[in-house]
Amino acid sequence: MNPNDVSVLSYPVTVARQWLSAVAASAEWYSAVLDPRPDLSVPAHTLRLPYAWWW
Repeated sequence: MNPNDVSVLSYPVTVARQWLSAVAASAEWYSAVLDPRPDLSVPAHTLRLPYAWWW
């Protein structure tokens, strides 16, 4: 196999790996920002807006 073929074939693998990494990081940030578990030490009526999508 030609060395140029290896680099051409490894490009989609690298792109897919980076894309999956970005999706995983986005999901992690999304779940951290919009965590459906409210802080129970704060009354629910004070946090109504951030958790409106969950309730």
